[in-house]
Amino acid sequence: ARKLELEEGRIELEKAKEAKRQGLEAEKFELEKTKEANRQDMDERRLKLEEIKLEKETQREIFQLITAGLAKD
Repeated sequence: ARKLELEEGRIELEKAKEAKRQGLEAEKFELEKTKEANRQDMDERRLKLEEIKLEKETQREIFQLITAGLAKD
């Protein structure tokens, strides 16, 4: 009977270990998804910032062309 109890205890311990391992795997997966989402968000922000810089640069160039044109007249 004692041997059976020990075997059942070992089985329960293995089940608990497996459940914990699966829980850790799920947490790791969620963390990776979050990291990827953050990475994509940063990429989008970087692109938006680049667009804004290009727009400002274009506006500056247009202003310089207009100013140069007015200076000629």
